[in-house]
Amino acid sequence: MTWPQLVVHMREYAGWAGTEHAELALRVVCERIGHHIYPTDELEAAFDAGVLPVIVAAMRAHPASVGMQEAACRALTNGIRFGLSSTFSDHEAVVADVVPLVVMAMRAHLASAGVQEQ
Repeated sequence: MTWPQLVVHMREYAGWAGTEHAELALRVVCERIGHHIYPTDELEAAFDAGVLPVIVAAMRAHPASVGMQEAACRALTNGIRFGLSSTFSDHEAVVADVVPLVVMAMRAHLASAGVQEQ
């Protein structure tokens, strides 16, 4: 499945707040983005396909899931770390929500080293 196809599915899942299936699917995709330790074509393709607003929507839809918040924070970190700034500048309104969502995740999951590190 290509990144544009995955992003379409992620948008659907992001709207299913509170369901385990949606949370798991979103978390797995965020983990796939977050596991990169260096810039790759796959990572760039994910952000080019529009994954940033979907990550933000997933964080909003599943605030109680430490796994979701950790995976989303790691995915966002990789987007920033690897200089995918054009993606972030294309979504200025979404980027404005990123910092408050990350702070909210950190406050909600104080005991999670993974959320705190990201």
